[in-house]
Amino acid sequence: MAPAFGRTAVFARGEARVDVVPPKTVVSRVTGYIDVPMMRHLLAHFEEWRSTSGDDLVSFHDMEEVTDYDPEARLLLTSWLRQHRRQFRVAHVLVRSRALTWGFRLLGTLTDDLIVAHDGRESFEKASPVATGVRSP
Repeated sequence: MAPAFGRTAVFARGEARVDVVPPKTVVSRVTGYIDVPMMRHLLAHFEEWRSTSGDDLVSFHDMEEVTDYDPEARLLLTSWLRQHRRQFRVAHVLVRSRALTWGFRLLGTLTDDLIVAHDGRESFEKASPVATGVRSP
């Protein structure tokens, strides 16, 4: 079954939504705690989008309301990003927590500067005019 884009999925301790903005952009909004089931859900969406969208891909991830994540979920994301890095131009991530900001900056280093971590909504929205119009209800 194909992932259901544009719908908010509810997990034990958080929520996730993924939208595609054709032809080369994906936007996600994640809240709460990112556990392994949530990360697998996100990666299924990202994989469906990536596999049909070619190269020079751009993504925007509003994670401002993420409280923490399971280390195994981070490993799944790191592995997927490293595997598909060559198809991406950039991935913008908005986070509030300093620890998450540093974590995404480190992940950016591990993925040849793929990730740009934003610690403020203004810089994120300036980088992502497409993402500002795609919000969870």
